[in-house]
Amino acid sequence: MFIALSAGATIEIILIFAFCTFRGQIKQIVISGGITVLAALIMSFLSDVAGAMILMVWGALLFGFELIRYLAGKRINRFVPLILSIVLTVIYFTHAFIVAHGLVTTRYELDLGSDLRIAQISDTHMDSFFDTDDLKKCVEMINRNEPDVVVITGDLVDENTTLSDMKETCKILSELKSTYGTFYAPGNHDGHWGENNGVKDAYRKLEQEMAANDITVLADKACAIGDDYILLGRYDEWFSNSAHTKRIPIKKILERSDLLHTDRKLIVLDHRPINLDSLADFKDVKVSLVLSGHTHGGQIFPVTLVYKIFTGKNDNIYGIKKIKDMYSITSSGASSGQAPFKNTVPNEVVIIDIK
Repeated sequence: MFIALSAGATIEIILIFAFCTFRGQIKQIVISGGITVLAALIMSFLSDVAGAMILMVWGALLFGFELIRYLAGKRINRFVPLILSIVLTVIYFTHAFIVAHGLVTTRYELDLGSDLRIAQISDTHMDSFFDTDDLKKCVEMINRNEPDVVVITGDLVDENTTLSDMKETCKILSELKSTYGTFYAPGNHDGHWGENNGVKDAYRKLEQEMAANDITVLADKACAIGDDYILLGRYDEWFSNSAHTKRIPIKKILERSDLLHTDRKLIVLDHRPINLDSLADFKDVKVSLVLSGHTHGGQIFPVTLVYKIFTGKNDNIYGIKKIKDMYSITSSGASSGQAPFKNTVPNEVVIIDIK
């Protein structure tokens, strides 16, 4: 991570000097804007997510101000775009840093015919920018709401989590109090957590630790919740564990659990809120509610636009959405993930009251 951050900082410094030499030619502006985007993508692939965000926003602002200077016939001093873009970038990310370190309770009410209170946490990414003290705060917030069931919708841990902190995380989660227990469905980062710390056979160790702390893993499995609901958890669509690259169809999961032919409402835990229209169109199984995470609520403003461009019209970036007779709720996550910046929506613990 340090090497990636250093490389990112070096690229930014080089680009700053390059922008200072501009003479306001449209060709130079477009080429430099493209270089900025390319550098940001390279940094993101190097796991320097924070650096990529900063570079992308700063580059977009600088590109805009340079374009204004060009349209003004270069009557504006050539250093003005650089100074303004740096100042606004600092303000932008100061605000995003503050938002990324908050935590709120978000509440939803649904009418599905039977009472059930669900507490949802997602995307804690332990040891990135979220620690065990933050997790204890989440547990306290959830316990104060006295839920019937607690669900964790993926990315509990990630590449930066240590083995000892994974164990401490599961121990803290064992303090959650609810009528039916705590249930977990894996996210994309959970399959290869701890790789930056040399953890081997990581996902198996995570499942074992969860079992030891009374957390039920629903990875292509289902179980009954009370008399009126079924809780079904999926492996993440791109789950990296090679033994589970192909997900089991929902109908088969219910058949294996002897829960296919019942009048219970089906609640699905699926880390990524994508292809929701296909879930709503199932003919053999009626899905009432899908709970997801993954998107971080869009994280920062430009990323939100990218999500909207490249995701399907029935995907759900954040919040509650109804598709036909099915509801989807996507949490922004309890943390900001692998970058200490967030400005679209706050970090949250979700409480869902079903009537």
